[in-house]
Amino acid sequence: MKELRKLQLAILDLAVEFKRICDKHHINYFLVGGSLLGAVRHKGFIPWDDDMDIGLLRRDYQKFISIAKEELDPSYFLQTFNSDTHYGHGYAKLRIRNTVFLEDYTKDSKQNNGVFLDVFPFDNIPDNKLLKKIQYLQFKCYKWSLLGKTDGYSFVQRKRRLFAKTMGIMIPWNRKKTYTKMCNICTKYIGCNTVYAANLFGAYYDNDYYRCDDLKDVIEIEFEGYLFKAPRNYHRFLSHIYGDYMKLPPENKRRCHTQTKPNLGSYYIRNKQYQKEKK
Repeated sequence: MKELRKLQLAILDLAVEFKRICDKHHINYFLVGGSLLGAVRHKGFIPWDDDMDIGLLRRDYQKFISIAKEELDPSYFLQTFNSDTHYGHGYAKLRIRNTVFLEDYTKDSKQNNGVFLDVFPFDNIPDNKLLKKIQYLQFKCYKWSLLGKTDGYSFVQRKRRLFAKTMGIMIPWNRKKTYTKMCNICTKYIGCNTVYAANLFGAYYDNDYYRCDDLKDVIEIEFEGYLFKAPRNYHRFLSHIYGDYMKLPPENKRRCHTQTKPNLGSYYIRNKQYQKEKK
């Protein structure tokens, strides 16, 4: 089995564990981004993809974080700002303990760098375009200030490296206060009756948002032989981001997000898809 495929199926283990906890405790979630596209177009991972993204509305996200601390299989680690003092993000990752999968900026970091599943909170954003822009610009400054203050994060792209360093200096608060302020900006409109909710931490902020109603109206969709939740109206979102999303991109654009090789150590992949393909 090719290395990329083994990585995908190791990530699937994390997703199955995430699904188990959410199903048990009636927590709503939904596939997003390339994982949603993969489910619709490939019934699983996009063949060249090396990560998986799942979203939850903020209240569900907070419920999952609270419950997962007690429920999570010991083989896995819930990485948040509070559980890993070397972690510099405001969203969670589920990690496989005693494995290594470095992102391009974490090679010098002391954080847990195991194989991961991204778990994103979706927050209400204002309907007013100006207020929406202000919220995002404030968030962006604090997000990059936090990254700039986190030891061991060394961004490959010079522009990102300089921006993180500049924001880290311009906002003189410590990491904890910077993180708190960033979270307050994210949740400023929680409880408000806004049309959209967004993944502020996503790579495509200007497009990475859903109608709140769509995020509450979910269906089950096949992903690698398992049923995961997804917005019923996934067509509206995927069209918004990818256009003709059923059309494969040119071969020169079929790239992994992370260029480092994973090390699964002694971890044994458990899911039924791996057992099927291993034979």
